[in-house]
Amino acid sequence: MNKKINLKEVQEQVQDAILILAANCDGASKKDDAGFNSFDTAFGKSMAQWIQTKGDLTPNQFKAAWKMATFYKRQIPFEIPPFDAAQFEQSKKSSNGKTKYISLDGGQILIVFGGKPSTADRAKLDELSFRRWDPNIKDLPWIANASDALKVQQLFGGRPDWKYAPAFLDLVDKIERDPNHKVTVTNNASKPKITVEDGKIRYYFGMAIAKGTDYRTRIDKLERKWNSNITGKPWESPLTEIERVRELFADCHFTQDFNAELQKIEVAKNASRAASTDFDVPGMRTSLFPFQRAGVENIERSGGRHFITDKMGLGKTAQALGYLQLHPELRPAIIVVPAAAKINWSREIKKFMTNPEVVQILQGQKPDINLIKDATILIINYHILSYWYPVLAEIEPKALIVDEAHKIKNPKAQRTKAIVGDPKNSEMVGLAKIAKAYIPMTGTPIRNRPMELFTHLNAIDPASWGNWFQFATRYNSFARGYGLGAARNLDELHEKIKPWVTRRTKREVMSELPEKMRATIVLEFSESERAAYEEYINVAANTTGTEHLAAIEKAKQAAARGKLPATIEWIREFLQSGEKLVVFATHREITGALFAAFSDQAVMIRGGMSDKKRQNAIDEFQNNSRIRLFVGNMQAAGVAITLTAASNVAIMEFPWTPDDIEQAIDRVHRIGQTETVTAWHLAAENTIDEHIISLLEQKAKIAHQTLDGQNVTQQFSILGELSKIIKSKTEDIRETIKE
Repeated sequence: MNKKINLKEVQEQVQDAILILAANCDGASKKDDAGFNSFDTAFGKSMAQWIQTKGDLTPNQFKAAWKMATFYKRQIPFEIPPFDAAQFEQSKKSSNGKTKYISLDGGQILIVFGGKPSTADRAKLDELSFRRWDPNIKDLPWIANASDALKVQQLFGGRPDWKYAPAFLDLVDKIERDPNHKVTVTNNASKPKITVEDGKIRYYFGMAIAKGTDYRTRIDKLERKWNSNITGKPWESPLTEIERVRELFADCHFTQDFNAELQKIEVAKNASRAASTDFDVPGMRTSLFPFQRAGVENIERSGGRHFITDKMGLGKTAQALGYLQLHPELRPAIIVVPAAAKINWSREIKKFMTNPEVVQILQGQKPDINLIKDATILIINYHILSYWYPVLAEIEPKALIVDEAHKIKNPKAQRTKAIVGDPKNSEMVGLAKIAKAYIPMTGTPIRNRPMELFTHLNAIDPASWGNWFQFATRYNSFARGYGLGAARNLDELHEKIKPWVTRRTKREVMSELPEKMRATIVLEFSESERAAYEEYINVAANTTGTEHLAAIEKAKQAAARGKLPATIEWIREFLQSGEKLVVFATHREITGALFAAFSDQAVMIRGGMSDKKRQNAIDEFQNNSRIRLFVGNMQAAGVAITLTAASNVAIMEFPWTPDDIEQAIDRVHRIGQTETVTAWHLAAENTIDEHIISLLEQKAKIAHQTLDGQNVTQQFSILGELSKIIKSKTEDIRETIKE
């Protein structure tokens, strides 16, 4: 059994820690042992101000303060004590309605009896020059003028079960030392109060709403509901309304909690498109670009529940893995991806993360608990997710990453229910609700209408985005029974979603990117082609001369055929981003299959075409928004044409020299290109594709060093080196069999 906590002792130490941090804070943009970092500065200083002016933090503030003090523990000259959450909640409940304190707010003294004052206390109140009871403020305080501070201290001071705000005691001390001390009095305490409590905006209007004012008219402009279960019976709104509330109720009194939350949201909005940060992700095996670190920082600031919607090619995968790297305690983690991306995610984990992970790629529709019980990261594709849901829910994942999250926009789909839950089936609690961290990612969060965002936002933060009907009527023309119409109020929606969404385009972060970027995508290999591929590799390993070379070429073709279904799926996913794509291959069989799969939105150039047909294909791709895919033969279309309507090039079959690839990429990277060009190398899993890509990169590096005047002694033939690799691997297999 846990030792019963001394909440008062823990509270005092945590509040001392916050005051120490605030006193040393320099507002730096990263943790530098000088108080809070930039994202914590506003909230941390607001809590320090609360402690100094009102006394003890509220229970919700205290929980945030304890977490913050623990995070900055190296700067605190004493140890931050732990506490049991369950006992803390019980202590919180037992203190409700019993708090007795005196504080200072807006130049007026608030006297809170924790209920109805006794007859003796009521008589003492009558001795004050001014006193009144205000139903508009939480805890229903009596109010006195600050000029009566000495009298209040004489009448109500020194009670051991009462709390006294430092600001009140400081005012008493000043008046005692200088009887002529002038006290500035404002009327904040008499105004309707608006605050933030339990993640909601609350309006304590009291009787003011019925006194001929227009408060009711104003609140009817917001998403709001009446909460009769809370003292003061306030109206409530989600945090998404906070900026509109500040404008609509400018004549009301906004508490420090409200102002601190408003400032946090403003900081978050500015960061949603940030392209640079000093935020550090320790231990990443591959360095992140500054804008990617900013993305990780946004996820961190959001408590692990954040929507990454960067455009294609900006490394959403790296940002999600950066967050997992920061939080090794968030295991097991589940990653939901399209089938073609499962292998690549596994490779990316090894590429970026240094945490020791046990990665398991799930296959098939028959769940096996033995496959997942020891894994730290599970990778699963959408098509089998609903079959695996029961066992995945049973292991209670701590983190959920959903790649290409636009696939869960339909709330009736089984995959969507597995991720966000089924409101009609209480037993199907979505994995996003079970997990502490939830990171959906897609470059195309909206394909048709704004309502597609609601599923994602509701899963991230149901308290702020919980009302489907109000979202629909605000951002789509809507008539009950007639469905959704045209989008509207999009500028407002764009601003509202920023604290929950990170979105950058290539153009916005170009200053951080090289002119050309390269990424290798490892695709699933069709088992129907595996036997043929292995046969050609075996022939190549055991022959020389013409027969050896012919076998390697046939193995390359088998690899291309084996990855063709996954390539088509990858292209389909890419095109959903709305961007154009250029794909290069070598053989007519492959270019023909790619063109056929996308014939309604593609053009093609390959050998034997007339000059007129070639030019028509180029013009259509460059000028027709409906045509989004260019399929080209590496020899026929790899030189002397311009395809700058795209900034992405995919290489599906690989040549023997890096110059041929560079020539193909430069069809896009030409004068007139305004964005960084990304070259995607599509490799078949566990085939010579991966070796060829590696050798091409080595060869290109040697060529660049030579051109740059460096002393280069290493020279090699890609085909020759590949032959050595094939033969050495066969020898390794033979030695293993002998053993």
